[in-house]
Amino acid sequence: MPLDIVMYHYVRNNEDNYFDTYCRRKEEFEAQINFFVKSSKIINPLDEKEINFYLKSKKERAFLLTFDDGYIDHLYCAEFLSSKNLSGYFFPPLNVINGELLDVNGVHVLIGKNDSLLEKIISEIIKICLENNFKLVKNSKEIDIDNYLNNFNCSSRYDDKNTLIIKRILQRDLIDEKNRKYILDLLLEIFIGKKSSLIAKDLYLNIEQMIKMKEMGMCFGSHGNTHRWLNYLSAKNQKEEIRKSFTSLINLNLIDNNKIKFFCYPYGGYNKKSLELLSEHNINFAVTTEFGSSSFNKEKFYNLKLPRWDTNDFWDNKWRKPCNPF
Repeated sequence: MPLDIVMYHYVRNNEDNYFDTYCRRKEEFEAQINFFVKSSKIINPLDEKEINFYLKSKKERAFLLTFDDGYIDHLYCAEFLSSKNLSGYFFPPLNVINGELLDVNGVHVLIGKNDSLLEKIISEIIKICLENNFKLVKNSKEIDIDNYLNNFNCSSRYDDKNTLIIKRILQRDLIDEKNRKYILDLLLEIFIGKKSSLIAKDLYLNIEQMIKMKEMGMCFGSHGNTHRWLNYLSAKNQKEEIRKSFTSLINLNLIDNNKIKFFCYPYGGYNKKSLELLSEHNINFAVTTEFGSSSFNKEKFYNLKLPRWDTNDFWDNKWRKPCNPF
């Protein structure tokens, strides 16, 4: 039986925050953790031997908990896990630790304020792109905003078309990271009335809180240096993303150089070069956003492309209780 790696992002009650987002409510999180313990076990994230045992086991299965992006929500998660003598892996990108708002979270704030704003946000993006002659990339070709929108045909497990358009433009397809940040900062001030730096301060863990979590027994891994799609970067830039992230986490005393190391691909993006670089840096495991259970196979680098379940896969919305997807 395989290892079931579960992925969490926001764990909060939306009514306690100024924007709505996909989240696991706090009482739901507690119910889910209790369900995992009752139905199987949650393993020690630093026990490489135990991780490999369950990856290769034919009869038994276990859970491994992971938390992406360094949200302030995760302090509550750590406190609850610690009260149960449990632990998980937390993946904060380095630019979050340095107080920078991730584009993915800037988008969450924008689209979570009010669904009726989506078309207005897209209209503003079109206006800014036309005024500044900003270009986008599609199928490795540089195109303008009109061509991009006319040929947009992506799909998602969770997002409607307008939401996905906003995400893809501001997180990836608009050429030049500076241009994406410029547009996102403008949109946040227009529609939310807040600067990105103030949003980041409220949204993410600070280093003191992370150190406190480590003292509780929580584990940290890399989510990149600047939270960029690795498969859209050159080999040189990928190497820097990986190297700098682990070096910084070690220097911040969030991970120990002599213990196993986990990497979490930002946006789930990776390619063959990513796998080779992680192997060269002696990274033990890496997790993706591909969904399902993780198990041993003879494929090269299998340990560096482990699938994960989303927390929603273990939640029955009809009956409002935890469930198994298998």
